[in-house]
Amino acid sequence: MMKALILGGGVIQQKELSYCLSQGIDIVIAADRGLEAAENFNLNIDEAVGDFDSISTKSFAYWKEKGIPIYRYPSSKDESDMELAFALASQKGCKEIYLLGALAGRVDHELANLFLLLKGHQQGICCKMLNQQNCLYFVHSSHCFLKKETYGDYFSFFAFSPQVSALTLSGFCYPMMKKNLYFGDFYTISNILEAEEGFCFFQDGTLLCVESRDE
Repeated sequence: MMKALILGGGVIQQKELSYCLSQGIDIVIAADRGLEAAENFNLNIDEAVGDFDSISTKSFAYWKEKGIPIYRYPSSKDESDMELAFALASQKGCKEIYLLGALAGRVDHELANLFLLLKGHQQGICCKMLNQQNCLYFVHSSHCFLKKETYGDYFSFFAFSPQVSALTLSGFCYPMMKKNLYFGDFYTISNILEAEEGFCFFQDGTLLCVESRDE
């Protein structure tokens, strides 16, 4: 199963970058200003995509000279740069995609990237969006959490559909047993995985998981 790392234009710290690279990444794609992040971390890029209207001329010339494939789009377009990078990873058959630099800055961009996670989930692609403190992803109706592999200390769950039916959580400090979670409910925040393995089950709906940690 191919795994892709997509670098966006937001703030990227060493901690989340190291975590993603430890997952066995096969291809690294830069979306627009993600090229600058790659240069700062001395990270090799396989391909780059975007309109490149927010990257410095110097950085763009640096990568162009390296000869990596760069797909340039006009600034007036329907797709965001992250969406173009996601589509590129999907076309290459990647079934696991990590997004960095997607959770800092403009809220409209953050929301768009969250819906990009949902799009991947609906296509059967495991997508995670991370920054230094958070890891966001959608879970299927049966999911196992391994304590040794967790990114954060706290687990929060949100209904991303009108209702998540019969939600069950086991292995957590605050367990649940076949309780409906409705869109807008937030009593399921800041749970803690106590056991070495935690489990999540539900009948139908769309469930967002946010793993978080304090700075």
